[in-house]
Amino acid sequence: MSELSPLDILGKKFAVKFRGYPANEVHEYLTEIAGSMEALMRERGELRQQVHRLTSELASFRDREAALHEALVAAQRTAETTMETARRHAALAATTSLRAHTRRINTIRWRSTTSTRFSLATGTSSMATSGTPTTTMMGDSGPAWTARTAVA
Repeated sequence: MSELSPLDILGKKFAVKFRGYPANEVHEYLTEIAGSMEALMRERGELRQQVHRLTSELASFRDREAALHEALVAAQRTAETTMETARRHAALAATTSLRAHTRRINTIRWRSTTSTRFSLATGTSSMATSGTPTTTMMGDSGPAWTARTAVA
């Protein structure tokens, strides 16, 4: 069945028969139907345009959602990588610091025992005239004990 247009309704002619419907009433009714049909067809066209526009907007929003999701995933991965790198750097810094302090402590202990052995072997004192050990800074190797000999 083909689709009727308002012009098809208005142009329709009926054969006149004895005791038929009044022609002017039929014509008025057909005009009213044609006007309603024209309004419905206009509304249908507007609704089709609106559906097309909304479909395009929906596709655009879905694309944006996908892009935001990808950006969020990338940001999460970057944050995890940054945190892991920071943990490694912190562990390396702690290990390096611990090794450096251990070397300084070992150097101080070694110098302390060497100085004591030297003074016991030679009979000299490793204390300054005030009776306290003296320290000097030797670059990154930390404080070093110096032995002073008392003049007899």
